[in-house]
Amino acid sequence: MRGIIAKIKVKEGQEAEFETLAASLVVESRTEAGCVSYDLWRSEGAREYVFVERYADEAAAQAHVRSDHYRRIGRQMGALMDGAPTVLRLAAMEVAAGLSPADPELAGSGRSDPERASG
Repeated sequence: MRGIIAKIKVKEGQEAEFETLAASLVVESRTEAGCVSYDLWRSEGAREYVFVERYADEAAAQAHVRSDHYRRIGRQMGALMDGAPTVLRLAAMEVAAGLSPADPELAGSGRSDPERASG
């Protein structure tokens, strides 16, 4: 599993246009093979946006950045940005003895696997 988090600050007064373009990017990206999730968040009271993307593997993440819609919409969004985006490229980690954080046995328990086993 691969993840990408991209934080973007938008020029003042350009929020509506950016959001329109970003919505198009989200819709098109979600149809890509290997896209697990693709979400857009907006910081409260700021001109900052965060894309949170998950892909099945590195090949799917690379296919996304090479896609026509990413390149086309990305160029348009770039003109609205206030500086370069901050991008984190992430690789999924195995946690809690092979259980994922989404495992229902651990969800909401606040305990790690060793704590659960002993207590």
